[in-house]
Amino acid sequence: MPQNLLVPKKEYRFQARLKFNGCWEHHVWVNGSIQVAIVGDDSYLGKRFMFSGLNDVEFARDIIGRVGTITLESNAVPSDEMVAAFNEWRMTCHAERVNRLKSQPDRYGVIEDDDPTIAPFPVVVPAVYEAGEGWVRIDQRRYQ
Repeated sequence: MPQNLLVPKKEYRFQARLKFNGCWEHHVWVNGSIQVAIVGDDSYLGKRFMFSGLNDVEFARDIIGRVGTITLESNAVPSDEMVAAFNEWRMTCHAERVNRLKSQPDRYGVIEDDDPTIAPFPVVVPAVYEAGEGWVRIDQRRYQ
């Protein structure tokens, strides 16, 4: 294969979708092709009763263990490049939101820097679900 061929950089576009019971679904377009990524989050807090079919061990493994992770809907591990682009996109969205809220004190009130409602999104790491094991994080040191 000729060494002077250029490999085009992938273009990512993200859109937040459904957020429910510990999962936040996002549409991900990679060079125009759509995929669905699932982020584990804390939207399950205060809703333990919704998971009554799980015992405490299963709840900790399958629900709490998913927090801070990202996987594709097919349970495939997203690429490092996708995870980095996703984390960057979320940081940008957060900065824009905080700026919008703080720039309109007449509408939103004065928001202090330590207000928990403007806490940044956590950095997510790729994971895969393994039956009996739960959510296995893939080398999270690369994302910190």
